[in-house]
Amino acid sequence: MRQVDNNRGIKITDLQKEILKHVCMRRNADYKTLSKATDRDRITLLQSLKSLMKHHLVYSEKDNPNWVKSKLIFNPTYKGKIYASTSLGIDDDAIRNAQSDDNERRKYDEFIKQVPNPAERKETRGE
Repeated sequence: MRQVDNNRGIKITDLQKEILKHVCMRRNADYKTLSKATDRDRITLLQSLKSLMKHHLVYSEKDNPNWVKSKLIFNPTYKGKIYASTSLGIDDDAIRNAQSDDNERRKYDEFIKQVPNPAERKETRGE
């Protein structure tokens, strides 16, 4: 079933929503993890992923760019993260934590300590 997000004009199916949620909440999602999470085969996933890539919500990259048959990894774009946060109800902090490595999380935690009041943090980030 396709639904149109009136704010952005993006048509996205329920399967594509599941895929985008999975990609946002898991670092380095691949066909195997997507197949397990959605209970769909690779061809079905590929069709939905192509549409998400067309809308610039997800991008793919090779795990090892120097190897021709390297595994494809799927990550959300900034637009995909924003769409997931605003339209799918995923907390932006949860997305950031899922996509960040330990070093990035440490830097963010150090930054957050500079602004102790949560209300001021949102003002600092421009929300």
